[in-house]
Amino acid sequence: MTEPLTVAFPKGRIAAPLARLLARPPLEIAAFSGRGLVVDAPGKGIRFLVLKDFDVPTYVRRGAAELGIAGSDVLAETECDLPRPLEFPFGRCRFSLLAPASALAAASSPFPEGRAVRVATKYVRLTRDYFDRKGMAADIVPLAGSVEIAPRMNLADLVTDLVDTGDTMRANGLVEVEKIRDVSPHLVVSRAGLARRRRAGDPGADGGLMKIRNFRIPSRDARAHLEVLARRSRSLFDGEASAAAARAFSEIRREGDRALARWRRKYDGEGGRLRAVPGRARVSRDFRKAFDEALARVTAFHSLQEISGARLRMRGSLIEERVFALDSVGVYVPGGEAPYVSTALMTIVPARIAGVLRIAAATPPAAYDGSAELRYAFDRLGVTEIYRMGGAHAIAALALGTASVRAVAKIVGPGSRFVTAAKRLVSGLVGIDGLAGPTEVAILADGAADPERVAADLLAQAEHDVSAAAVLVTTSARLAR
Repeated sequence: MTEPLTVAFPKGRIAAPLARLLARPPLEIAAFSGRGLVVDAPGKGIRFLVLKDFDVPTYVRRGAAELGIAGSDVLAETECDLPRPLEFPFGRCRFSLLAPASALAAASSPFPEGRAVRVATKYVRLTRDYFDRKGMAADIVPLAGSVEIAPRMNLADLVTDLVDTGDTMRANGLVEVEKIRDVSPHLVVSRAGLARRRRAGDPGADGGLMKIRNFRIPSRDARAHLEVLARRSRSLFDGEASAAAARAFSEIRREGDRALARWRRKYDGEGGRLRAVPGRARVSRDFRKAFDEALARVTAFHSLQEISGARLRMRGSLIEERVFALDSVGVYVPGGEAPYVSTALMTIVPARIAGVLRIAAATPPAAYDGSAELRYAFDRLGVTEIYRMGGAHAIAALALGTASVRAVAKIVGPGSRFVTAAKRLVSGLVGIDGLAGPTEVAILADGAADPERVAADLLAQAEHDVSAAAVLVTTSARLAR
């Protein structure tokens, strides 16, 4: 019997809409208000973990829950690099800077002169980032709760906290000085939890997260859904991803391998061997056949792009263009959801054809260790310099170089929004291929379209990761079904 899907979410004001959304018929809200931290949905195959808000990312990241609901404030504070396929339309609020109303009435500025401002908060990282951006010194007073009374007790001058209706803020004599960021709940997905289900042979481990929704146009639901899709691209350069990439870059530049080991332990889940030991991997005959076919096709296409340069003699002058291969290229092969052999092919083969002498690859340890197919691909493509690291810190290490990682001239390959933010950051130091956005495809089709081809195009993008979006706009009710 398949074990129930475990969903972690924080107790509080979003419990009611979550219960209505995740279980049909809705669970009684009283089930989430007692002391029990595990709530079963009878007959639904779902088990809920009712946790403190900052514990949700930990349960999901470590695979104790396959899914979780967490606010963007918590995800940013914990630098949580988990897939976020869905932003919920309820429970939105804002993270703001608050000051005592009496202090504002007596002074023109909420910030004291001549000393660092004291700020009470449970969001230490977000608060420090805010004051760093303003170029102001701040003495952060970390509290687990009850931050609103800190100014009254002379523990702090200001407060940073979540604001919804503002009732608690006003009841404690505070006013909102500035909104720092919008906050909304997100669905987050556990790579470790889904991998465990795959190993157990659960048939729903890969397919259970795909959701197909139909909307009539125009409609309020369609408009709301399109607005959510339109906000997706902002995640590429949001403060969270950019700040994490900047910290990785700064710490690795300053501390080298010591910082890299720290980031690997935190985000790769291990601090073991950095440099992989290459070797021949055993794969199926079908895989070898498919790999050989793909290799032939990729090689044939990129061979057409070879450039030998140009020479022109004209009226006693010689005009010449010389083309030289880069001396080194770093290939990033993502592996958060699955090992991408296709990425290895489509990045390494062009570099080989161009004549790049040194090709280094970086991929998360779980992807390299867990995929014989990926190890086979590296071996067949002749790449022996392989680093078991992923995320923003892998990009920083390849760009800067450390005692254990040789720097490269250019970095290519897709990745998460943290990888994309890191590539954007290092683009002035090394070359990059581009900034990959969230996987999306939109197809316009009428009733004459072939349903199988339309479905194939949609699935080709939807399979990339749980954050992918595949949209079909059609005038045909038959095709929409």
